[in-house]
Order: sequence, then structure tokens, then C-alpha cells
Amino acid sequence: MCDGVCIVTPEYNRSIPGVLNNAVDWGSKPPAENIWRDKVIAMTGASLGGIGTAVGQQHLRQILAIQGAIVMPGEVYITFKSPTMIGDDGQMDDETLSEFIADFGARMEKLVGKMTAS
Repeated sequence: MCDGVCIVTPEYNRSIPGVLNNAVDWGSKPPAENIWRDKVIAMTGASLGGIGTAVGQQHLRQILAIQGAIVMPGEVYITFKSPTMIGDDGQMDDETLSEFIADFGARMEKLVGKMTAS
């Protein structure tokens, strides 16, 4: 069991990919065993477009809220503005992006800590 889940998704047709939708659906059934209820969820996505994955993430927020998940406030979109953001070795070469993602992870960790404190 985990206390939080970070979902990183592309945007398909202004929504989420079918496989992610299926995972959310399967995790919500049967209702008495809904794995999303009271689960801390952080989400982000990356895109070549100017608005990133804004619309898809908004749709995912709506779906998870109905399931009773605790969705981390704020929006996190990563736009690939430069082919040098990620090096050939798969590591982030953009220091600003690295700091941004580290802050995102720290905010999620803090929220999980608050929501799971007894």
C-alpha cells in the first residue's frame, strides 16, 4: 500500500489516455474497495505545446475528485522548449527544470505527510 501516487500523463484529445482512464476505473471498483478514496494524488505532464497538458490534467482532476482522492493543489505543466532540456543520457540538463521538479516532489511529500499524520 502507498500513501500517495504521482501520475505523469500526456494529453490525448483534451483528455487522458485510455489506459490511464481504465486504471482509474478498475481501481475504483467495487466501490467499497475504491483504492483512490483518501489517496494523495499529484499529477503532471509534458508536452511540446504551449499549454502543456492543462486540459487533460483538469479532466483527470475531475475524475479523481469524484473517486474521493485528495488531489494536490496547483498545476504542473512541463513544456519542452528546447531539445537540450534532457541530455543523451536521459538526465535533465536544465537546472531550472530540475529545481522545479524537485520542488514539486517536496510539495507532494509534505502533503502526503499532512494527510497521513495520525
